[in-house]
Amino acid sequence: MERAQAWAAGRGATPTFVRLAPLYWRLAPPRGVRPELAYAQAAKETNFGRFTGVLDASFRNPCGLKRTAGGGNYDPSAHRRFRSWKQGVTAHLDHLALYAGAPGYPKRSTPDPRHFPFLHGKAPTLQALGGAWAPSRTYGREIVRMAGEIGLRKPRPAVKRPKPAPAPRVFPKPRPHFVEGANL
Repeated sequence: MERAQAWAAGRGATPTFVRLAPLYWRLAPPRGVRPELAYAQAAKETNFGRFTGVLDASFRNPCGLKRTAGGGNYDPSAHRRFRSWKQGVTAHLDHLALYAGAPGYPKRSTPDPRHFPFLHGKAPTLQALGGAWAPSRTYGREIVRMAGEIGLRKPRPAVKRPKPAPAPRVFPKPRPHFVEGANL
């Protein structure tokens, strides 16, 4: 997380954007989202918190989410305004997890205003966000590049562990059918 904050600060991020990193590192893993990827996407969407596009920081919207009804890309009123940065980051992460097809999604309760079931699994890889989340075909690759600057961790391949040998079956010692020395 500190590395991401240094990365953002080194690129002229606003202090508010730098302070969002702990939220991403706390909220992303339980949703199955890698925090460095989501933080890099937020950096791309907000120009490191400078909000040089349609929205400004008062929207607390780190990824340009629109209202449920949607609307024009250049219409600020078409975009969702969140009550807090925590709510905005949570909506971002839930929307990203939905696109990725994460287990447990779609959710019943989320601040994501566009949490539509048909989006589930629409972009199972970050590269697939290009043309899905955003119109640019290179969108996902740009985020991967940015995450690499942060220090993108390559996921460890799943280690196939051999199944342990079955324990030998232990049968109880048979009880004698007779007692030695008994007068039968």
